[in-house]
Amino acid sequence: MVLDFETTGLSPERDCILEIGAVKYMDGKEAAVMNSFVDPQRPISPEITRITGITDQDVAGAPTLRPAVESLHQFMDGLPIVAHNAGFDLSFLAAAYRTLGLEPDFTYLDTLELARRAFPDAPNHKLSTLIQFLSIDDTQAHRALSDVRQTHALLCRCAAVPGTKLNLKCFPAKPYQKRRSSSSGHSNFSPKDIVCTCESLDESHPLFQKRIVFTGELSLSRQQAAQMAADVGALVKSGVSGKTDYLVVGTQDLALVGADGMSSKEEKAYALNQAGKAHIKIIREQEFIDLVRAVEV
Repeated sequence: MVLDFETTGLSPERDCILEIGAVKYMDGKEAAVMNSFVDPQRPISPEITRITGITDQDVAGAPTLRPAVESLHQFMDGLPIVAHNAGFDLSFLAAAYRTLGLEPDFTYLDTLELARRAFPDAPNHKLSTLIQFLSIDDTQAHRALSDVRQTHALLCRCAAVPGTKLNLKCFPAKPYQKRRSSSSGHSNFSPKDIVCTCESLDESHPLFQKRIVFTGELSLSRQQAAQMAADVGALVKSGVSGKTDYLVVGTQDLALVGADGMSSKEEKAYALNQAGKAHIKIIREQEFIDLVRAVEV
């Protein structure tokens, strides 16, 4: 079964599911479809509407989280879950399950991981990039059901690559102790090693003199992302503090961060914001790239 959510933000503990898309496949063909808006019982921000196209009017009268997820649970019927950047969707599903008193115990396949192995030459491994790179139908991007169908098409393309192994993983049903970020494969990288390579800087650039921190795995290397930031005058830092301006969130390894899907840096950023001690903008990689290119987001 292939699954995708649209949500009001990035945090499974603080944000809400807006739309559920799920399709059961049998012999490569759709056997059953579930698609539903979810009323988050709060206003949808203009930024989320811009990204997803979902408005307050769309979700008015839709099921709230509990009945929507109860329906999804019945629809899933214990089947393995396929998703792109599965940690994101499964973290929201786990948070929803906890509100229902259900154990978040899933087996899953992440097409993001598959695509990285199957198509290492792709510009990056976001779903939107891969569907263009592989000439997959890109109708109505950033909506749950269209993303589900594109993810299934991507799964088929990955499976067709010789040597691709479709190994199911288990979503961690028990909480994990947070590990230090040095265990995530970035121990050889230090922001202190990054030096701006530009002869002059544009002081009007939106990232000029902004303190920026990275967490999770990006489609770029961490060092490449840091260099991009430094070359527009940003100040790349290793840890989150009250002075941090931006936290760029990549794909989180659930075995490292636990079932909530958030790294220690992300948790600290939310805590500082909630306490009024910081105003950290928590953004995804593409938003960071848009800012580097000075595209309004």
